[in-house]
Amino acid sequence: MIRKPIKIITVLLSVLILLSLTSASAVTELESEQGSSYQYGYWKNVLSAPTAYTCTSSMNLRELTGASGSLEDLAMGDNGECYVVDKKNNCIYVLGPDFSSSKTIKEYTVNGAKQLFMEPEGIFAAGGKIYIANTAKPNIVVLDSEGNTLQVIKAPSMEDMTTTVEFEPIKISVDAQGRIFVISRNQTQGIVKLNAKGEFIGYLGAIRVNPSALQLFYRAIASDEMKSRMLQFIPTEYNNLTTDSDGFVYCIVGTLNSADIYNAINARTAATRLPVRKINGLGNDILNNTGIFPPVGDIDFAMYGSEGGSSTFADVTVNKDGIYSLLDDWRNRIFTYDTSGNLLYVFGGKGNALDQLSQPVAIAYYGDSIYVLDKATETVKCFTPTTYAKNLLDATKYHLLGEYEKENQLWHQIKKEYISSDLAYLGIGRNAYINGNYDEAIKYFKMINNKIYYSKALSMSARKKMEANILWLLPVFLVAVAVVVIGFRFVLKAMRRSKSPTVQGVLYGGYVISHPFDGFWDIRHEGRGNMRSATVILIAAFFVDVLFTRFQPYLFNNLNMAETNVFLRGFSNIVLPVMMWVVSNWCFTTLFDGKGTASDIYTATCYSLFPLVLFVPIILIVSQVFTADAQSIYSAMITMVYVWIGFLLFSSTLTIHQFTFTKTIAMILLTLIGIAIIIFISLLCFTLLADIIDFLSSIYKESFYKY
Repeated sequence: MIRKPIKIITVLLSVLILLSLTSASAVTELESEQGSSYQYGYWKNVLSAPTAYTCTSSMNLRELTGASGSLEDLAMGDNGECYVVDKKNNCIYVLGPDFSSSKTIKEYTVNGAKQLFMEPEGIFAAGGKIYIANTAKPNIVVLDSEGNTLQVIKAPSMEDMTTTVEFEPIKISVDAQGRIFVISRNQTQGIVKLNAKGEFIGYLGAIRVNPSALQLFYRAIASDEMKSRMLQFIPTEYNNLTTDSDGFVYCIVGTLNSADIYNAINARTAATRLPVRKINGLGNDILNNTGIFPPVGDIDFAMYGSEGGSSTFADVTVNKDGIYSLLDDWRNRIFTYDTSGNLLYVFGGKGNALDQLSQPVAIAYYGDSIYVLDKATETVKCFTPTTYAKNLLDATKYHLLGEYEKENQLWHQIKKEYISSDLAYLGIGRNAYINGNYDEAIKYFKMINNKIYYSKALSMSARKKMEANILWLLPVFLVAVAVVVIGFRFVLKAMRRSKSPTVQGVLYGGYVISHPFDGFWDIRHEGRGNMRSATVILIAAFFVDVLFTRFQPYLFNNLNMAETNVFLRGFSNIVLPVMMWVVSNWCFTTLFDGKGTASDIYTATCYSLFPLVLFVPIILIVSQVFTADAQSIYSAMITMVYVWIGFLLFSSTLTIHQFTFTKTIAMILLTLIGIAIIIFISLLCFTLLADIIDFLSSIYKESFYKY
């Protein structure tokens, strides 16, 4: 009696696993076809996109200087000059606009004496000044555009910085007020902040570290010498930074791993640990993160393998409109985001072609052009926007300026040229919302699964319709409620008059859910309820789950309905768990002197699903008018139904088998363990079956090709 259900369960689980593997292989195929220009849809699907940027010019510094170097950073001057730091050769290369000229700066002046740069690693240019992180000296050298020394900032004292780690500047940026922000190697207190005179004024954006219990224990027993050694191996929290025109500091967090990025992607806008931060004067991260996905680079990636792992960023740059680009040095791509965190476009890629990169280490804006420093090839490349990227940049700019008509025209143009552009739909939807066309906005927001804006548009649309039709909506609503109540009472009376044992058994479910202990006792000892009625309840629960999956309010449905088989999902949510629960519970309760038979367990389990059959359709109807603000109410209602079902399962196990409270808890735990064993055996059987099929297939192929 038990073997047959287990066989069925094994086959069904095998089918489900096969379907999931098919889906995973499809994702892998998409990843392999991922080109240099693409976008991501709401369901992490890769969408091809028009080329955003192309490399229009480049300069090979190895050919220019005749010697190999170690290029670490670049900066763009106000007039289009490009400044490149060479750590190995201890110099700064100055490239004229459009690479029209070049010169080398190898020294600076201190009190009239010439000094050589010592392993510089960072550079920034603004306001006609060049700021150089002279790492090994260590100091910060400020030059004018001609290379003349304006200022030499000495390292702050460790006493002032309240640290035992020496100042070692590796990256630098400056805001419009002349305040200097420095990343110092092995400084974990945050970004070093200096005033325009070079005086230390504090740290900015320190990241809170949550040490493990083992680390706390080791630190408690370690000597002072051991603690000082430990500090030397603490990784730098930030690995690069820049400032925008408003004085905000954008920085790259260098201590995140693929697991952190994966969690951020799944959390979507709720993510707290991101690889990029926007820090204000108080040290708070104010980065706007309301896009489809957080700004983490590639969304769909393998966790392991030679090409596995998330994007890792080497640098960040911001243009005058607040649009920022992240330089991925793992897959050699540039990801560009707007002020809300929406991914605008991706370009670049690993390779030796003109539009590709080998080892990018630095990036900077000049106007809309993007300059990238490639360390491996010792090349500076200038990427300029295509018409497609230019339209995206202009549309974003017009939105910030409040010129919505111009913005809307560009979004419609982008949609016409690139039909899969979620950004265009978002822009058109936003403009429709601003103009009061809420139904149109709802349509576009739903197309791109933007539930935040969808909820706002839905709320405004409902309010507008309510205000326009309030005089007749209320009477119609009251009449509809009356019709439903009268109809329900009529059907209920008709069922009660029926002499069918099946109908009466179904009605008995109402008594069971309100009097669980008495109800399950009568099922076991008085013959109330029956297997046929229980099966009807099970089938009803299955169809309720199907309807719930299919018609669940859009705001609360996190499933990709285009790829969801509602009947397969209903079977796996309702029928399969019931089968496994019955089999597992019968096995263990029989061993521990349970009084209930297999038919009793099956009947009681199905009757435990009655709250789902009775109340979920009501929740489904009522929730159709909910907005996102009612998320907690909706979740609470669903949770209460399943808590009720769990209590009924507990009551049925206790009553039918005549167990004590403690023994009932133990049996439920054993039942759950048994279900886990069934799943494990099913997976094992599926794996063995797959291996056998693969073996037979290989034999067939060899025989076919041989003969």
